[in-house]
Amino acid sequence: MKSTTTEICLSGVSLAVEYTYYAGCKGARDSFNGRPGAGIQLEPDDEPEIEIISVFSEHGRNVYDTLSADDFERIEELLIEDCGEGPDYEDARGRW
Repeated sequence: MKSTTTEICLSGVSLAVEYTYYAGCKGARDSFNGRPGAGIQLEPDDEPEIEIISVFSEHGRNVYDTLSADDFERIEELLIEDCGEGPDYEDARGRW
């Protein structure tokens, strides 16, 4: 996967975040009445994920090690919102 850098604002502070986005994917489904993927779910869906590689302040200082778990959680939420929620599995199911 290719990493991306974007700027976000966290608690009034501008941060440059380098990250990799992994889009979610639909878990395996059984067939139903000859329609592949229309049956019961065999595997869980994989949710979209963000892997944060580095975080820099607006002054170029590396602040990755100074962030709390809550900060990382909020950064991931902001990045996933920016990337999109991922595929709509229920909508895709109707097209099989």
